[in-house]
Amino acid sequence: MIRTRHPSLLIFIAAIFVSSSSFAQGIIEQKRCPNAEKGHHDGNGGGYSDQFTYESWVDDDMDRDGRYFRRCIENKASKSIWTHWKGVLSSSWIPVEHRLFGSTFITRGEVDNSKTDLWWGDNRSQRLVAEARCYKGEDACKGAKTSRVGQFMMVQWSGSIGRAFSLSEELASALDSKKDFAVHSYQEFFVSSDGQSQNANLSKIALSVSSRLNAGELAYSVRVQTSVGLSLKNSEETLFRLSVADSKFSKMVPIDEIRFTNYLLNWASGRRIDVMKEVKFRPSRIFARMISIDVIDSSEVVIASIPMTVLEGE
Repeated sequence: MIRTRHPSLLIFIAAIFVSSSSFAQGIIEQKRCPNAEKGHHDGNGGGYSDQFTYESWVDDDMDRDGRYFRRCIENKASKSIWTHWKGVLSSSWIPVEHRLFGSTFITRGEVDNSKTDLWWGDNRSQRLVAEARCYKGEDACKGAKTSRVGQFMMVQWSGSIGRAFSLSEELASALDSKKDFAVHSYQEFFVSSDGQSQNANLSKIALSVSSRLNAGELAYSVRVQTSVGLSLKNSEETLFRLSVADSKFSKMVPIDEIRFTNYLLNWASGRRIDVMKEVKFRPSRIFARMISIDVIDSSEVVIASIPMTVLEGE
């Protein structure tokens, strides 16, 4: 890996990739959930003062032989609100007239509607049960039982917080035949641009983690996007860092080493950044797994927790 030329950017990155793709960058800039805009959202929450809509849907991608499982919460209140669609979307504050969006692509993923927990409120203590269009085996979905026998098998992953679900026959076949199999997770969250408060002067950041099995080789990539117009006080301070409460994944993909300074994020406003060199290795066994990535501010406070689905091998 290489160090950035500017001495103030105390972060190791493999490459800075600037994209002019209006489609990719347009996702982070959108403020409305597509179905809520048409009045066809799944449900409402937030009571009188924290009103929001929520929705989940699935888009097929025939070219990539997979599906995108998409979720969205739109703030309908007159103030910033906090929500946590547990295991489905990031826990995060959402500013007025903005949305929080997440998407997971899985090769040959199957749909499984299930009940999920959606928490909200300034005290983070209010809960509603929301039905989501999940993928089979998704950890957040109550409909996924440890005893289920099917394409996805839920199993306990020793020594970790979450669970591993193995597409036993599917992934074993892909590994043996050297066919492609991919999981791509995209999740948005908001950070305070003044570094002082958690729910004011909020700017949107998106984290993408991709894991792909190709010709028997497992590869990872990590990308961060920032919204257009991000403006921070120029300094060498770290606005936030990432942390994975999972020693197995962090050893393979050293996300914990990444620091995001004000200088870097100002420079990257409206761009996409590859924040680490692609990691590759050849596993003898492979699993699909859900992990949680914490966003930690300069005061060492967790300001968001991001659910990510990844492939793991050993």
